[in-house]
Amino acid sequence: MMNYSDDILRQFLDGALDEAKRKEIETAMLSDADLEARIMGLDDLAAEVKAVMESVPGEARLTGLQPAIAPTPIRAPRPWAMLAAACAVGVFIGFGASFFNADAGADWRKEVAHYQALYTADTIEAIDLPPGEAEAQVNRAAAEVGATVPTEALAALDGLALRRAQVLGFEGAPLAQIVFAHASGAPVALCLIRTGDSEAPQMGERLGMASADWAVDGVEYLLIGNIDADEMAKQAERIRTLIIAANNA
Repeated sequence: MMNYSDDILRQFLDGALDEAKRKEIETAMLSDADLEARIMGLDDLAAEVKAVMESVPGEARLTGLQPAIAPTPIRAPRPWAMLAAACAVGVFIGFGASFFNADAGADWRKEVAHYQALYTADTIEAIDLPPGEAEAQVNRAAAEVGATVPTEALAALDGLALRRAQVLGFEGAPLAQIVFAHASGAPVALCLIRTGDSEAPQMGERLGMASADWAVDGVEYLLIGNIDADEMAKQAERIRTLIIAANNA
């Protein structure tokens, strides 16, 4: 793990570092939650961005307000604040119980799809965790949701390499994201949230990515990624079978 001074991190927030150093810190943040927390603590705009994102009204409300909206001069955001806004629905990558704060009735799968669309093969290739850390992250994330998942089996899937897990959030509820690298290099995510709903497996497509969702014992699951639909169906059925077995054990 790299040790950056507060001065360097402030330069990162201000966009004052050269591209190589900026990318180095962005990559380090993917596997170092403490570093990310330090950066957030040093950014005096982080709280403002979170508050603004939480106050954004829903689509119907925005439509009604549109005629009354007039251009208003605003303080120019720092690059870090712009990243937060670009991640939409207030997601800071890997920042603990993050901010998927959407309207009542919003579809958590839709929000996950928008987040997953930001991932590229380079994003997950840069993740370099110590042995066993990804599995530990899966256990922590599943515990936050209150879900039973077969961590060892997920780490040994054929064609999907476990890379990391983190806890996001949706409307105040923890949402776990487990990230895999497909054999093709494409990022694939298994996301889960406790809703109490129960539904049969359903294949689909979200933002051009293949997806499959199902529910087991009150926990909803969504597997999504830019891979072939048949491959998605095969992986989804394999993971679903493992989860059902773990819950019935």
